[in-house]
Amino acid sequence: MIGPVVAALVAFSRPQPTPAQWSALVQCESGHTNVTWGKYRGYFQDDARTWESVSGLPGTADEYPPLVQWAVNIKLYEERGAQPWPHCGRLL
Repeated sequence: MIGPVVAALVAFSRPQPTPAQWSALVQCESGHTNVTWGKYRGYFQDDARTWESVSGLPGTADEYPPLVQWAVNIKLYEERGAQPWPHCGRLL
């Protein structure tokens, strides 16, 4: 039981990226384009497994509006930090 509590506290103590940092991440990942093909999709280049596990929504990120993608990826960042974006995460 302690593990999830500590993980939640660490997530909330993580500094939050600025809007400019998020924009730089999206530019790096997709060029601000809703990518609709390949293994990684949407503005944040989510794979289907990550998308479904974090969002609880079926399908792939590119099937959802930008605001939904942003909300899900902010949640992803809160859970895992910049790790899901191995190259572009340095911008956060």
